Amino acid sequence: MGRRLKVARQAALSRVTISQIEAGKRTVSTIELVNLAHLYGRDITSFLSDQPAERDALAALFRANPDLIENEAIREASSP
Repeated sequence: MGRRLKVARQAALSRVTISQIEAGKRTVSTIELVNLAHLYGRDITSFLSDQPAERDALAALFRANPDLIENEAIREASSP
């Protein structure tokens, strides 16, 4: 399943809506922003900052694709 479709389902938005939001072609309501922040495990203010909040690409990957943490090979490769 595509990342946008998965996010859309979990956020109760359409895949098209997610694409429009990502492309800056649609505004995001406060409720949608709160839901997306919760879904990605982030503080709502991280979406409003001009500076990228995530410096750890692996953490961002796991947050965007939580099913990856269930893959033992990936989990072992990411352990210090």
